[in-house]
Amino acid sequence: MKPAREQERLQAPAQKGEALVAIYVPARDEEVTGRYYPAKVMVRFRDQILEPRDVRDAEKLHENQKLAITYRVGKSGRIYVDTAQAAAP
Repeated sequence: MKPAREQERLQAPAQKGEALVAIYVPARDEEVTGRYYPAKVMVRFRDQILEPRDVRDAEKLHENQKLAITYRVGKSGRIYVDTAQAAAP
């Protein structure tokens, strides 16, 4: 992240909210190169698709699942999602 954006993110107060898993790509091992690719999760929040900085238990998630998120809104209006995890039932 660019230093100016990182500073804007850090200055914004953290808030809690709910989002949905918009895109889920499961973890996989690349057979040819032997590289491991962790699960990738993108969330839908306020009609935007955003990538959280940290996703807890990503392997247990699926598309359209409700998530509890911690997010920040910078002065520019940009939304930063810090953490995402499965919402309590």
